[in-house]
Amino acid sequence: MEAFSFLRTRNLFIHLEKQYCLQGTKYTILQYMKIGILGGSFHPIHNGHLDMARSARDTLGLDQVILMVDRIPPHKELAQGANSQQRYAMVQLACEGERGFVASDWELNREGTSYTALTLTHLSGEHPEDELYFIMGSDMLRSLTTWYHPEIVCEKAHLVCICRAGQDGGEEEAAATVMAQYGASVTLLPPVRELSSTEVRNRLMGGQPITGLVPPSVEWYIYEQALYVNEQLAAFTAAMKEVLNPRRFRHVIGVEVTAIQLAENLGADGPKARLAALLHDCAKYLPVAEQFVLAKQDGSTLPREAEAILHAPAGACLAREKFGVTDKAVLQAIRYHTTGEEDMTLLDEIIWAADLIEPGRDYPSVEKHRALLLSAHDQMIFEKGLLLVFIDNIWYIQNEGRELYPATLRARDALARKTTAKETYMETLNKETILQLCKILYNKKAMDIRAIEVTDKTIIADWFIVCSGRGVPQVKALSDELEEKAAEMGLFPRRKEGYQEGRWIVLDFGDLLVHLFHPEERTYYNLERLWDDGQNVITYTEEGDAK
Repeated sequence: MEAFSFLRTRNLFIHLEKQYCLQGTKYTILQYMKIGILGGSFHPIHNGHLDMARSARDTLGLDQVILMVDRIPPHKELAQGANSQQRYAMVQLACEGERGFVASDWELNREGTSYTALTLTHLSGEHPEDELYFIMGSDMLRSLTTWYHPEIVCEKAHLVCICRAGQDGGEEEAAATVMAQYGASVTLLPPVRELSSTEVRNRLMGGQPITGLVPPSVEWYIYEQALYVNEQLAAFTAAMKEVLNPRRFRHVIGVEVTAIQLAENLGADGPKARLAALLHDCAKYLPVAEQFVLAKQDGSTLPREAEAILHAPAGACLAREKFGVTDKAVLQAIRYHTTGEEDMTLLDEIIWAADLIEPGRDYPSVEKHRALLLSAHDQMIFEKGLLLVFIDNIWYIQNEGRELYPATLRARDALARKTTAKETYMETLNKETILQLCKILYNKKAMDIRAIEVTDKTIIADWFIVCSGRGVPQVKALSDELEEKAAEMGLFPRRKEGYQEGRWIVLDFGDLLVHLFHPEERTYYNLERLWDDGQNVITYTEEGDAK
């Protein structure tokens, strides 16, 4: 029995598959395929390589693109940092999810230099009925005449050159030369983004992020394997992989990636951030008794019962005694990563934040926290966002019935002093700002919105905003919306109370208190009667109109 679903002519491609069933085995024959070949050391593979392959595939209608990993490139000496199998593994990861992309280790498995002429001869023997398209960059096309048997390269495959961006790369002249000398078929394609593996390696060595330069799966593989780093960091990574379970090790890698990105955003020391992130959980799985001893050696006064956080000061001690880390800034970042502390440095804040928002975390507010912290490129903006995260984290700990340690409250209060000093609010909280906040609540369908100026009536605050939701879900939604939109205005609450019940939520912005009520609580407490003197109340009646 035969079923045909793949047939191809040279210019018209009608996919037709020929299947034979024999003793339960299914064989598939693909006829007349157009196959692209992109060779390279891929040290490591990056998004520029993939863009080249995608451009050729999509423009020329290629059925398959083979990414051929060089064993010994003929035109350059390989840098250190990854062995052949690791380079091949990265290419395999990069091919996942890419239509028609296939990784090949054929050149890795043969002896000697990886000459393109030999590879194309092999592939043409494997695919005698198919058309081969060799994909290259401008530099390779210009130097083709110096290659090992360039006439074989031109005979076995169509040449596809991705032109260089922003300048004349000499592609047309080079194409004319190989067409005249070897009868080559050459297609010139528009430029794609220009990246280099050297750039990726240099960023890794310098403690800079590579997010966006390589596929996410390749990025994680590089960090998990500790590729393109010094021997000390590679050894520390191997040690962490040995003492942590796979899930915790992946968490550590997530903290590492996130800390490096935050350090880049905020102008902090990337190598220190990476080292502190890598070792922050080094004592996590030691017996509690051993953690307690190490924590005491580090100067901690935590009781033995503080099992959830003992590994932080214990980890600082272990990093110093076992791993030989002497940098006090790195040790302090490890020490403070669970609770925070009053005297946190920027590095401490980065590690605390990275531990909370790394990609593996999935608690309810994590996306909001990531947006706040990863979008900040200024320390003050970052710390304002961090204050909001501390407030949310404190509420979450209390709501879960877990113990809240004094260091966390000290850290929150210190951030509040740094970011919400009274003079800053005196400048920010003018009538226009208050009306903007009222409008946010109005747009979220809040009811009976009133802003009350109480500067001369109490030392608690300068302004109150009071409004109602129709029920608990809407009261909580008003709180969430106001926090998010206020953050965009540079306003962050010091504390939040009543969110769990959702019947009277208070957001404390320092000189502004926002009271979000369920209608029954609004009627019962009637805050307005305490502060309304008939002259100091703004009733927000409709969008853009207050009286």
